[in-house]
Amino acid sequence: MGYEKYSNKIDIFWTKEDETIVDDILKKNNLGNYVHIHPVSRWMYKCWENDRMAQLVDFISLNSDLKVVITGSNSKKEIAHIDSIISLCKSPPINLSGLFTLNQLAYLSSKARFFFGIDSAPMHIAAAVGTKVVALFGSSSPEIWGPWDNNQGSTYQDIIGVQHNGQHKVFSHTDRSIFFDENGKKGNGMVSIKIQDVINEIKKYL
Repeated sequence: MGYEKYSNKIDIFWTKEDETIVDDILKKNNLGNYVHIHPVSRWMYKCWENDRMAQLVDFISLNSDLKVVITGSNSKKEIAHIDSIISLCKSPPINLSGLFTLNQLAYLSSKARFFFGIDSAPMHIAAAVGTKVVALFGSSSPEIWGPWDNNQGSTYQDIIGVQHNGQHKVFSHTDRSIFFDENGKKGNGMVSIKIQDVINEIKKYL
């Protein structure tokens, strides 16, 4: 016996208490219009180059009315990675790393103008709450892991270039080989994604 598909939509829920906690932090930091950036993953080879992430933060901050909010977990590795990015920024973002549960992070994303990041759980959360997602896929396949669009599902392919899926956009690369440098394990596909290409697309969201 088969099953009839009822809905493609993914929902995430949070409590009023979650909203109060997040809203208080947003108010404390004078955050109204903002972009949510989550630049880290449990698997650090999925991360983009720190200097490129810093350049993107600066571009958004200096060329729009949006503030930049950065999030990460409370792990020492992620905190150090985010601190490194912020140290390279000329216009530092608001760092809210380690402050939220996943449900609270979902509410934070739901209020953002758009989300920018890499293949990670917070990227999927942002897509699930209906926030526009721009994501980098140089170490994993968007065909399998791309941000889901609640109106049409997924149409990504495993190719090199920019792809659109509903309101979401991904930069993908098919070279998933790994190398090591003084900063640890990295993905060749992520290194291949150029900052200017990303900035050219981000302009359309500002």
